[in-house]
Amino acid sequence: MEQPDEFRQLADYLGTDSADAVRGWCRANGHRVRVPRPPWRSSDGYSGAWLHSLLVDRGRVSYKVLVKRIPPWPENPSSPGWPTGEPARHRFFLDDDPTGFARDHLVGQRFDALTTQSGHVLMFQDLAADGGTTVPLAEVPPERLADACALVLGGVTGSWNDYRLSRPSVSVSRFLHDEVGATVASGGTLNGWARRAGLLDIRDAWLMVDPAGPVLPNPLPSAAGHWWDGTPPPIDVLSGRTHGDLHLLNVLIPVTPDGVPDLGAYRIIDLATARETGSLTRDLVTMLLSAIGGGLDSLPEDRWQPLIRHLLDLGRGDGPEPPFAVTTALCETFARTVSRTRTGSTGAWQLQYWLSLQALGLAFTAYARFRPAVRWWFFQLAAYAAGAALRVLAPGRVAPRTARLVPNPFQVGQTATDQTGTPLSAYDRKMPEPDDEAGLVALFNEAVRLEATDTALALRRYQQVFVRARSVLGADHQVTVRAEAALRRWDLRR
Repeated sequence: MEQPDEFRQLADYLGTDSADAVRGWCRANGHRVRVPRPPWRSSDGYSGAWLHSLLVDRGRVSYKVLVKRIPPWPENPSSPGWPTGEPARHRFFLDDDPTGFARDHLVGQRFDALTTQSGHVLMFQDLAADGGTTVPLAEVPPERLADACALVLGGVTGSWNDYRLSRPSVSVSRFLHDEVGATVASGGTLNGWARRAGLLDIRDAWLMVDPAGPVLPNPLPSAAGHWWDGTPPPIDVLSGRTHGDLHLLNVLIPVTPDGVPDLGAYRIIDLATARETGSLTRDLVTMLLSAIGGGLDSLPEDRWQPLIRHLLDLGRGDGPEPPFAVTTALCETFARTVSRTRTGSTGAWQLQYWLSLQALGLAFTAYARFRPAVRWWFFQLAAYAAGAALRVLAPGRVAPRTARLVPNPFQVGQTATDQTGTPLSAYDRKMPEPDDEAGLVALFNEAVRLEATDTALALRRYQQVFVRARSVLGADHQVTVRAEAALRRWDLRR
């Protein structure tokens, strides 16, 4: 029976909307709910979900559970199907558990989920390690991190899938879109910084991230769904059960009474993006970049570029530092898991891995918790990975000898430059800025003439005409359409 002031305490703790739903649920089922002492609550920071510890009395037994309060769509930026998606996914994987992986490594759902009047969903989850001390995988000592990550990845990609994998065929654009998620769409965090930095306005298909480095493909357009020649090729995607967000904070490790992490007893949480058939390299690369991002600041900067090469080479070669060791351990674990399936897929995942590096490298640039140099390193990784993938997907495409140099866009005041090192904002000011049809036609004709003598400046003129004409004359005006066609022709030619 509900005691005096208990509902007020519950409303102060959970919020009135959630407390009303819990109160009705208790009355229907004969339960009693209390705020534990001491109470505990936290926000996961990204999805807007809140976590609360709660005591549920059912008969003579009291259960301490973790209530996850999930915002309704569209507040929650996770996959379609919210707000019922996560509890249904979680329950599915708990029930469909032929190998016992879910029993051993997922947290249980003590009671069915509730929906509040406002559309929020309340999940009632068991506590990891039955309420004992746990630490996230991110807090495992650096000397044990590689082994710990490999153990978790081997379980997720291997045991959870019963070593049975599929290879559905999808277009490269669809694959990249699914990997990078909603962050690249208009309003997404990746789209936001890229637009503010001017990178989405640069129509060049190629760029440079280092004056002494190679010309690389711009990894943003293809991740946003704009393939080089308009017809993205299909690829066979190594697929199976995937978590979808396997970063180091979504894995909890119980700690023994003597303070030692019990790696084999790990528990995986937050199945909001889990799939029955998803890209296996997504979990590999998410865990990999999460581990590297947390340790990159401790790695000397002259080792950052070799680390990119190490990643592209699937962890082959030696490197004593933790980011190198984690890369080697995870890639070797993934390769062993794929080989054990005996499906003819052992040599078939490298391209998919590079595409996941491209997409998720871009996704990690949106995480403001990393300092600017680390976010810039993720962008460079994405560009190099896009280059490795493009050499397989379009072996006849040759990079130009030079391209626009893009400095670190996460440093305040930085802008992209042309191939001479001139900032684009200053370079644009040296160009005429016509505001009528006659001036824009003249500038377009100048771009046509420049193609024979100065191709870089010609392209820049076409870009200026397109942006200016769309603003002044409209998207359907003949000048705008011709400028856009010229830019498309330019991309096709290159």
